[in-house]
Amino acid sequence: MQVKVSVIIPFFNAANYIANCVHCLFGQTLSETEFIFVNDCSTDDSLIILENTIAIYFHRGRTVKIINHAENKGAATARNSGLAHASGECIGWLDSDDWIDTHLFEEMYSKLIQDEADIVWCDFYNTYHDREDYIRQEYSAKSHDCIKGLIKGDLMGGLCNKLVRRSVFTDHQIQFPDGMNMCEDLRVSVQLFYYAKRVSYLHAAYYHYVKYRADSISSSRVGSDQADQGWIENVKGIAAFVASKSDLALSEEIQLLKLRPKKNLLVNGTTVAAYKTWRGIFPEANDFIWKTQLPAHYKVLAWCANHKLWAPISLALWAKGWIR
Repeated sequence: MQVKVSVIIPFFNAANYIANCVHCLFGQTLSETEFIFVNDCSTDDSLIILENTIAIYFHRGRTVKIINHAENKGAATARNSGLAHASGECIGWLDSDDWIDTHLFEEMYSKLIQDEADIVWCDFYNTYHDREDYIRQEYSAKSHDCIKGLIKGDLMGGLCNKLVRRSVFTDHQIQFPDGMNMCEDLRVSVQLFYYAKRVSYLHAAYYHYVKYRADSISSSRVGSDQADQGWIENVKGIAAFVASKSDLALSEEIQLLKLRPKKNLLVNGTTVAAYKTWRGIFPEANDFIWKTQLPAHYKVLAWCANHKLWAPISLALWAKGWIR
Protein backbone atom coordinates (compact mmCIF):
# COMPACT_ATOMS: atom_id res chain seq x y z
CA MET A 1 0.00 0.00 0.00
CA GLN A 2 1.25 3.45 -0.92
CA VAL A 3 0.70 5.45 2.24
CA LYS A 4 -0.93 8.82 1.65
CA VAL A 5 -1.13 9.89 5.30
CA SER A 6 0.86 8.86 8.35
CA VAL A 7 -1.11 9.70 11.49
CA ILE A 8 1.04 10.15 14.60
CA ILE A 9 -0.60 9.54 17.98
CA PRO A 10 1.62 10.11 21.04
CA PHE A 11 0.15 8.88 24.31
CA PHE A 12 0.95 8.60 28.00
CA ASN A 13 -1.40 6.99 30.53
CA ALA A 14 -4.35 7.24 28.17
CA ALA A 15 -6.23 4.13 29.34
CA ASN A 16 -9.50 6.04 29.53
CA TYR A 17 -9.24 7.38 25.98
CA ILE A 18 -7.10 5.16 23.78
CA ALA A 19 -9.85 2.72 22.71
CA ASN A 20 -12.06 5.52 21.40
CA CYS A 21 -8.99 6.97 19.68
CA VAL A 22 -8.44 3.68 17.81
CA HIS A 23 -12.11 3.40 16.85
CA CYS A 24 -12.21 6.83 15.22
CA LEU A 25 -8.93 6.18 13.40
CA PHE A 26 -9.99 2.84 11.94
CA GLY A 27 -13.25 4.42 10.87
CA GLN A 28 -11.45 6.82 8.55
CA THR A 29 -12.67 6.73 4.96
CA LEU A 30 -9.17 7.28 3.56
CA SER A 31 -7.80 3.76 3.40
CA GLU A 32 -4.20 4.53 2.42
CA THR A 33 -3.19 5.52 5.93
CA GLU A 34 -0.79 4.28 8.57
CA PHE A 35 -1.21 4.86 12.28
CA ILE A 36 1.87 5.40 14.41
CA PHE A 37 1.23 5.11 18.13
CA VAL A 38 4.04 6.37 20.36
CA ASN A 39 3.78 5.03 23.91
CA ASP A 40 5.73 7.47 26.06
CA CYS A 41 6.38 4.91 28.82
CA SER A 42 2.80 4.69 30.11
CA THR A 43 2.40 3.19 33.58
CA ASP A 44 -1.30 2.28 33.24
CA ASP A 45 -3.06 -0.21 30.91
CA SER A 46 -2.90 2.04 27.84
CA LEU A 47 -0.71 -0.30 25.81
CA ILE A 48 -2.78 -3.41 26.59
CA ILE A 49 -6.03 -1.62 25.72
CA LEU A 50 -4.44 -0.26 22.52
CA GLU A 51 -3.30 -3.70 21.35
CA ASN A 52 -6.62 -5.34 22.21
CA THR A 53 -8.60 -2.65 20.39
CA ILE A 54 -6.41 -2.80 17.29
CA ALA A 55 -6.94 -6.58 17.20
CA ILE A 56 -10.64 -5.99 16.56
CA TYR A 57 -9.72 -4.45 13.22
CA PHE A 58 -7.24 -7.09 12.03
CA HIS A 59 -9.20 -7.48 8.77
CA ARG A 60 -8.98 -3.80 7.81
CA GLY A 61 -5.47 -4.02 6.40
CA ARG A 62 -4.28 -0.77 7.91
CA THR A 63 -0.61 -0.33 8.70
CA VAL A 64 -0.07 0.11 12.43
CA LYS A 65 3.21 0.86 14.16
CA ILE A 66 3.62 0.95 17.91
CA ILE A 67 6.74 2.62 19.31
CA ASN A 68 7.50 2.15 22.98
CA HIS A 69 9.74 4.58 24.85
CA ALA A 70 11.80 3.01 27.63
CA GLU A 71 11.40 6.19 29.66
CA ASN A 72 8.97 9.09 29.69
CA LYS A 73 10.39 11.75 27.38
CA GLY A 74 7.46 14.11 26.86
CA ALA A 75 5.26 15.06 23.95
CA ALA A 76 7.93 16.75 21.83
CA THR A 77 10.23 13.72 21.76
CA ALA A 78 7.26 11.39 21.22
CA ARG A 79 6.27 13.40 18.15
CA ASN A 80 9.83 13.13 16.82
CA SER A 81 9.73 9.35 17.29
CA GLY A 82 6.56 9.24 15.23
CA LEU A 83 8.09 11.37 12.48
CA ALA A 84 11.15 9.11 12.33
CA HIS A 85 8.92 6.10 11.57
CA ALA A 86 6.51 7.80 9.16
CA SER A 87 6.43 6.74 5.51
CA GLY A 88 3.38 8.60 4.25
CA GLU A 89 3.24 11.40 1.74
CA CYS A 90 1.65 13.57 4.42
CA ILE A 91 1.66 13.80 8.20
CA GLY A 92 -1.46 14.09 10.33
CA TRP A 93 -1.88 14.15 14.09
CA LEU A 94 -4.30 13.01 16.76
CA ASP A 95 -3.97 13.48 20.51
CA SER A 96 -5.09 10.33 22.29
CA ASP A 97 -7.84 12.04 24.29
CA ASP A 98 -9.38 13.86 21.31
CA TRP A 99 -11.53 12.43 18.54
CA ILE A 100 -12.08 13.00 14.83
CA ASP A 101 -14.87 12.58 12.28
CA THR A 102 -14.56 9.75 9.78
CA HIS A 103 -13.87 11.98 6.76
CA LEU A 104 -11.09 14.10 8.27
CA PHE A 105 -8.06 12.71 6.48
CA GLU A 106 -9.85 12.00 3.20
CA GLU A 107 -11.18 15.56 2.96
CA MET A 108 -7.92 17.18 4.00
CA TYR A 109 -5.82 15.03 1.68
CA SER A 110 -8.17 15.73 -1.24
CA LYS A 111 -7.93 19.46 -0.57
CA LEU A 112 -4.14 19.30 -0.38
CA ILE A 113 -3.90 17.48 -3.73
CA GLN A 114 -6.53 19.68 -5.39
CA ASP A 115 -4.76 22.89 -4.38
CA GLU A 116 -1.24 21.50 -4.81
CA ALA A 117 -0.55 22.67 -1.28
CA ASP A 118 2.10 21.72 1.25
CA ILE A 119 -0.17 22.45 4.22
CA VAL A 120 -3.93 22.29 4.63
CA TRP A 121 -5.65 23.46 7.82
CA CYS A 122 -9.29 23.38 8.81
CA ASP A 123 -11.73 24.53 11.47
CA PHE A 124 -12.20 22.50 14.65
CA TYR A 125 -14.41 22.09 17.69
CA ASN A 126 -13.54 22.88 21.28
CA THR A 127 -15.31 20.07 23.11
CA TYR A 128 -16.58 20.51 26.66
CA HIS A 129 -18.68 18.27 28.89
CA ASP A 130 -21.92 19.98 27.95
CA ARG A 131 -21.28 21.62 24.58
CA GLU A 132 -19.06 22.03 21.54
CA ASP A 133 -17.87 25.39 20.21
CA TYR A 134 -17.13 25.69 16.50
CA ILE A 135 -13.77 27.47 16.06
CA ARG A 136 -13.46 28.99 12.62
CA GLN A 137 -9.91 29.30 11.28
CA GLU A 138 -10.45 31.20 8.05
CA TYR A 139 -7.34 33.24 7.25
CA SER A 140 -5.26 34.46 4.36
CA ALA A 141 -3.90 31.56 2.30
CA LYS A 142 -0.44 33.15 2.26
CA SER A 143 2.28 31.50 4.32
CA HIS A 144 3.70 34.69 5.83
CA ASP A 145 0.27 36.00 6.77
CA CYS A 146 -0.45 32.68 8.47
CA ILE A 147 2.77 32.93 10.48
CA LYS A 148 1.56 36.27 11.80
CA GLY A 149 -1.78 34.69 12.65
CA LEU A 150 -0.11 31.79 14.44
CA ILE A 151 2.08 34.08 16.57
CA LYS A 152 -0.84 36.38 17.41
CA GLY A 153 -3.03 33.42 18.32
CA ASP A 154 -5.59 34.07 15.58
CA LEU A 155 -4.74 30.64 14.17
CA MET A 156 -4.29 27.55 16.31
CA GLY A 157 -0.59 26.92 16.83
CA GLY A 158 -1.08 23.19 17.29
CA LEU A 159 -0.91 20.68 14.45
CA CYS A 160 -4.06 18.68 15.15
CA ASN A 161 -6.12 20.59 12.54
CA LYS A 162 -3.38 20.51 9.92
CA LEU A 163 -2.14 18.09 7.26
CA VAL A 164 1.46 18.64 6.13
CA ARG A 165 3.51 17.11 3.37
CA ARG A 166 6.24 15.05 5.01
CA SER A 167 8.80 16.55 2.63
CA VAL A 168 8.47 19.93 4.39
CA PHE A 169 9.70 18.25 7.57
CA THR A 170 12.46 16.26 5.90
CA ASP A 171 13.71 18.82 3.39
CA HIS A 172 14.22 21.43 6.09
CA GLN A 173 15.12 19.09 8.96
CA ILE A 174 12.25 20.34 11.10
CA GLN A 175 11.87 18.58 14.44
CA PHE A 176 10.22 19.23 17.76
CA PRO A 177 12.52 20.56 20.50
CA ASP A 178 13.22 17.59 22.77
CA GLY A 179 12.21 18.12 26.38
CA MET A 180 10.31 21.36 25.73
CA ASN A 181 6.67 20.38 25.91
CA MET A 182 4.78 23.68 25.96
CA CYS A 183 4.40 25.70 22.74
CA GLU A 184 6.59 23.19 20.88
CA ASP A 185 3.86 22.74 18.25
CA LEU A 186 3.68 26.50 17.59
CA ARG A 187 7.45 26.59 17.18
CA VAL A 188 7.24 23.84 14.57
CA SER A 189 4.15 25.31 12.87
CA VAL A 190 5.93 28.63 12.30
CA GLN A 191 8.78 26.82 10.54
CA LEU A 192 6.45 24.63 8.47
CA PHE A 193 4.42 27.59 7.22
CA TYR A 194 7.59 29.52 6.40
CA TYR A 195 8.94 26.78 4.17
CA ALA A 196 5.62 25.71 2.63
CA LYS A 197 5.35 26.76 -1.00
CA ARG A 198 1.56 26.90 -0.88
CA VAL A 199 -0.97 26.61 1.94
CA SER A 200 -4.72 26.12 1.81
CA TYR A 201 -7.71 26.49 4.13
CA LEU A 202 -10.57 23.98 4.29
CA HIS A 203 -13.79 25.51 5.63
CA ALA A 204 -15.01 22.52 7.63
CA ALA A 205 -14.46 21.09 11.11
CA TYR A 206 -13.60 17.44 11.69
CA TYR A 207 -11.38 17.58 14.78
CA HIS A 208 -12.86 17.60 18.30
CA TYR A 209 -10.37 19.10 20.71
CA VAL A 210 -11.26 17.97 24.23
CA LYS A 211 -10.98 20.84 26.71
CA TYR A 212 -12.17 19.19 29.92
CA ARG A 213 -9.42 16.67 30.65
CA ALA A 214 -7.98 17.78 34.00
CA ASP A 215 -4.63 16.00 33.60
CA SER A 216 -3.66 17.46 30.23
CA ILE A 217 -0.52 19.58 30.03
CA SER A 218 -2.43 22.75 29.17
CA SER A 219 -5.02 22.21 31.92
CA SER A 220 -2.29 21.69 34.51
CA ARG A 221 -1.00 25.21 33.75
CA VAL A 222 -4.34 26.85 34.57
CA GLY A 223 -4.13 28.42 38.01
CA SER A 224 -0.38 27.87 38.27
CA ASP A 225 1.80 30.69 39.59
CA GLN A 226 4.88 29.35 37.80
CA ALA A 227 6.39 30.07 34.39
CA ASP A 228 7.10 26.96 32.33
CA GLN A 229 10.76 26.90 31.28
CA GLY A 230 10.07 24.81 28.17
CA TRP A 231 7.53 27.37 27.05
CA ILE A 232 10.04 30.16 27.58
CA GLU A 233 12.69 28.32 25.57
CA ASN A 234 10.28 27.65 22.72
CA VAL A 235 9.31 31.31 22.56
CA LYS A 236 13.03 32.12 22.41
CA GLY A 237 13.33 29.66 19.53
CA ILE A 238 10.42 31.23 17.66
CA ALA A 239 11.86 34.71 18.18
CA ALA A 240 15.28 33.61 16.95
CA PHE A 241 13.80 31.93 13.86
CA VAL A 242 11.74 34.99 12.94
CA ALA A 243 14.73 37.30 13.54
CA SER A 244 16.82 35.18 11.18
CA LYS A 245 14.37 35.71 8.31
CA SER A 246 14.60 39.20 6.86
CA ASP A 247 11.25 38.80 5.09
CA LEU A 248 9.35 38.34 8.37
CA ALA A 249 8.55 41.72 9.90
CA LEU A 250 6.87 40.64 13.13
CA SER A 251 8.58 42.69 15.81
CA GLU A 252 5.49 43.67 17.80
CA GLU A 253 3.91 40.23 17.46
CA ILE A 254 7.04 38.62 18.91
CA GLN A 255 7.08 40.98 21.88
CA LEU A 256 3.45 40.15 22.65
CA LEU A 257 4.25 36.45 22.29
CA LYS A 258 6.98 36.82 24.92
CA LEU A 259 4.39 37.94 27.46
CA ARG A 260 2.42 34.68 27.24
CA PRO A 261 4.68 32.17 29.03
CA LYS A 262 4.99 34.48 32.04
CA LYS A 263 1.32 35.45 32.22
CA ASN A 264 0.70 32.99 35.08
CA LEU A 265 3.13 34.90 37.27
CA LEU A 266 1.19 38.11 36.70
CA VAL A 267 -2.33 36.70 37.01
CA ASN A 268 -1.82 34.00 39.63
CA GLY A 269 1.18 35.34 41.56
CA THR A 270 0.68 35.45 45.34
CA THR A 271 4.03 36.95 46.37
CA VAL A 272 6.11 39.94 45.38
CA ALA A 273 8.80 37.45 44.35
CA ALA A 274 6.50 36.19 41.58
CA TYR A 275 6.22 39.72 40.17
CA LYS A 276 9.98 40.19 40.38
CA THR A 277 10.36 37.00 38.38
CA TRP A 278 7.79 38.27 35.88
CA ARG A 279 9.81 41.45 35.43
CA GLY A 280 13.01 39.53 34.68
CA ILE A 281 11.63 37.21 31.99
CA PHE A 282 11.77 38.86 28.56
CA PRO A 283 12.04 42.37 30.10
CA GLU A 284 12.17 43.88 26.61
CA ALA A 285 8.51 42.90 26.19
CA ASN A 286 7.18 44.41 29.41
CA ASP A 287 6.09 47.75 27.93
CA PHE A 288 3.84 45.87 25.48
CA ILE A 289 1.56 44.81 28.34
CA TRP A 290 -0.72 47.74 27.43
CA LYS A 291 -1.42 46.15 24.04
CA THR A 292 -2.70 42.89 25.51
CA GLN A 293 -6.31 41.94 26.24
CA LEU A 294 -5.65 41.57 29.97
CA PRO A 295 -7.93 43.42 32.41
CA ALA A 296 -6.68 46.87 33.38
CA HIS A 297 -5.70 45.97 36.95
CA TYR A 298 -3.23 43.36 35.72
CA LYS A 299 -1.71 45.91 33.36
CA VAL A 300 -1.26 48.30 36.29
CA LEU A 301 0.39 45.58 38.39
CA ALA A 302 2.70 44.80 35.47
CA TRP A 303 3.59 48.49 35.13
CA CYS A 304 4.38 48.62 38.87
CA ALA A 305 6.58 45.52 38.59
CA ASN A 306 8.38 46.89 35.58
CA HIS A 307 9.19 50.06 37.54
CA LYS A 308 10.07 48.17 40.77
CA LEU A 309 7.14 49.62 42.69
CA TRP A 310 6.78 46.71 45.06
CA ALA A 311 4.73 48.46 47.78
CA PRO A 312 1.57 48.81 45.62
CA ILE A 313 1.93 45.18 44.58
CA SER A 314 2.23 44.10 48.22
CA LEU A 315 -0.89 46.08 49.04
CA ALA A 316 -2.79 44.55 46.09
CA LEU A 317 -1.77 41.03 47.14
CA TRP A 318 -2.82 41.74 50.74
CA ALA A 319 -6.20 43.02 49.55
CA LYS A 320 -6.65 40.02 47.28
CA GLY A 321 -5.93 37.64 50.16
CA TRP A 322 -8.24 39.55 52.52
CA ILE A 323 -11.09 39.49 50.01
CA ARG A 324 -10.70 35.73 49.74
